[in-house]
Amino acid sequence: SHAPMLLKDRAVPLNMMFAISDTAYVNLKSRYRITVLIIFILVCLFSLFSAWILRRMVSPSLMQLLSYSEAIRAGRINAVYRKGQIIELNEVGTAMEAMVESLETANREKGYLRKYLTHILDSMPSILVGINTEGLVTQWNRGAENATGLTSAQALGSHIKEVFPRLSREMPRIEKAMKAGRPVAAPKAVYTENGNQQFEDITIYPLMADGMEGAVIRMDNVTDKVKMEEVMIQSEKMLSVGGLAAGMAHEINNPLAGVLQNASVLSSRLSDTKLKANLKAAQEVGISMADIKRFMEQRNVPLLLSAINDSGKRMATIVNNMLSFARKSDDQVSSHHIP
Repeated sequence: SHAPMLLKDRAVPLNMMFAISDTAYVNLKSRYRITVLIIFILVCLFSLFSAWILRRMVSPSLMQLLSYSEAIRAGRINAVYRKGQIIELNEVGTAMEAMVESLETANREKGYLRKYLTHILDSMPSILVGINTEGLVTQWNRGAENATGLTSAQALGSHIKEVFPRLSREMPRIEKAMKAGRPVAAPKAVYTENGNQQFEDITIYPLMADGMEGAVIRMDNVTDKVKMEEVMIQSEKMLSVGGLAAGMAHEINNPLAGVLQNASVLSSRLSDTKLKANLKAAQEVGISMADIKRFMEQRNVPLLLSAINDSGKRMATIVNNMLSFARKSDDQVSSHHIP
């Protein structure tokens, strides 16, 4: 500011002008340093104070949010989030509460579906056993519990050979089903229980979806069915025998009738002394019926004819029984008003 004056006033030396400028510069520099230092100190103090204020305000809410997240991670979904003074953190906590509520709803639905599926499997009369590729049990329904006496908690995670010994022989089929990716059946497999022979149908279904590999083994006791089939086969055999018996009865009945009729006629012609045809025939050959009768009695011919007649009647009864068996008649006698 003094430069124009110094230039006009030639009496002021130039070295004096530069000396004054250096002194002002040094003073200005000192004041600038002091001002910067003061500002720096004030900024630091303000920062510390702000940090202290933020810590007092944010730390409780943040710690509460961290505690709430740890409780959720530990599975305590019924934990309660306490709101603090920071609105943003409260919003985060509210969002986490909504998320926890959704998870709780999903867990309830998952638990319901799991129980529902368990009840369905337990209500089935079949034995259902699920295993993984290593042969370890992953599913064990009520039928399996009744068959082995082991609960689901005891069987899960154990090898199928240990908890269901009679399935040891089915391991080749189980491996075949899992490798081929198609069901394998073993109908009417025989086993012994309490000294009695039992039959069961075994079907092995492979699991090859959503990364789950293994198999489901279904076992159905078909002992009554097999026995019923045997009874039906025997009944069919008996029906065939009945048809054969009916045919034989008809074929036997015709010659039997001839035997009985001829035996009766023979007895009448040889022993009836009053029959005119007998008397006439005896007179023509010059013999009396009394002599013929005495000869017949002497040789026991009437007894033989009687035996023939009795045997024929028994045969007729047998034939009649065979026809009755073949017909399976269910006739019933009842009354009815004729008009």
